[in-house]
Amino acid sequence: MVQWIAGVIIFRLSDDNIEYLLVNGAEGFAPPEGHVTEEESPLMRVTAINKVTSMFDRTDLEIPAIDSIVVEEDDIKRNYYIGRLHNGLKPPVLENDSKYEWLVLNDVIESLDNHHVIAAFRNAQNIIESIYNVE
Repeated sequence: MVQWIAGVIIFRLSDDNIEYLLVNGAEGFAPPEGHVTEEESPLMRVTAINKVTSMFDRTDLEIPAIDSIVVEEDDIKRNYYIGRLHNGLKPPVLENDSKYEWLVLNDVIESLDNHHVIAAFRNAQNIIESIYNVE
């Protein structure tokens, strides 16, 4: 049976950099994500993650209406949406005093072990650069 995971790659524009949010979860630092149930879509799961954790105010986090980045590995299918944080200086509110980091792409790659998730971040970087005309 295939596990279905949905998450959001949250970024902020800072100076001339694109920085990504990683939170400390069960498997180390990763983008915010959760398991998709049969009753929901991946986008519903991403919305629920933000609502349940109250990570950011709804007006701060924008998830543009673009298709998700899909990465598949063995028995896991991951859908990642891209979310832009408008108020980039406001810290996220996380459960259980979880830790978080804002990192540029090269540091994200060094922090992650899963090459499928790294591929999702590289795809996100290309999309963000083209939409927001940054490098």
